[in-house]
Amino acid sequence: MNVAIQISPQSKSAYFQSYIDVAQKELAYLCKDVSFEYACIGTLEFLFADVEEDKLWELVHLSFVQGLYAQEGRFLIPLEVLPKFSLHEDFVFGSKYRGKTNETLTQLLLNVGLATIRNDIPESDTVLLDPMCGRGTSLLWALRYGIDSFGLEIDPKAMDDIQRHLKKWTKIHRQKHSFRQSFLGVKPNKKKQGVCIDFQAEQTAFKAVHGDCRSIRKVFKERTFSLIVTDIPYGIQHHVGQGTRNPLNLLRESIPVWGDSLQKGGAMVIAFNRNIPKRNALLDVCIASGLDIVDFSIPHRMSESIVRDVMICKKG
Repeated sequence: MNVAIQISPQSKSAYFQSYIDVAQKELAYLCKDVSFEYACIGTLEFLFADVEEDKLWELVHLSFVQGLYAQEGRFLIPLEVLPKFSLHEDFVFGSKYRGKTNETLTQLLLNVGLATIRNDIPESDTVLLDPMCGRGTSLLWALRYGIDSFGLEIDPKAMDDIQRHLKKWTKIHRQKHSFRQSFLGVKPNKKKQGVCIDFQAEQTAFKAVHGDCRSIRKVFKERTFSLIVTDIPYGIQHHVGQGTRNPLNLLRESIPVWGDSLQKGGAMVIAFNRNIPKRNALLDVCIASGLDIVDFSIPHRMSESIVRDVMICKKG
């Protein structure tokens, strides 16, 4: 059937001047057998595609989608196809704070990751890890998709923020849930070192732990993950003690550890500033860690000094 995929204005705030290119690349990666073309009607923008009806559910979960329409001659008929998310969107989009990973980008990272592993690992068996999870945007997106997840974050204040956001949105939306805060491997302390949050809602759970991104084995023992998704901070937190804003040395230590925790057929999806580190340097680290590079790149300029890109690699 002929379908018009409306591009959401939110994608402009995520991908800036490259939002059309990013939308086309996400669609092409998730639906490799679908042909499409871009068109603008008035102020509305669309990707027109010829798809099988069973593809509609996949299309409506694309990060840039505002809505789907059936094309009948000169008319566009709205389709009643809704994404099947487990939690209200406020859990992901509602809380705003400095340094938050863009919600739309995070959904794209999850989408391309799931597409990369779908022939090897069923989505029902998928377990996600974000080793630099911040305030948990990726973990909350995983919850919305019905995927269990785990996160590590070096900033102990993040755990208080996650708790506060969860308390707010579960109360506002009367969301049934379970919440537990504990300390992992350490005695309770006021500095919140080693604090751990367990949250469950709609038969899906996440665990967020205060800890170093290199300490996956120490924290999660022998647990393995089918998908690692992370947005590397742009020179702020995880490598400030090294006297440089370039996270490459940290990544040389981290990515082999992350790769060891990946299941066979699993994938790693990393968003990064391709100015620091350079894309080829990051690819070299992944290759040296025994990972296979997947052909996918969506460079888009965020500011004068930051050109964000996404890299995908897979464990054979």
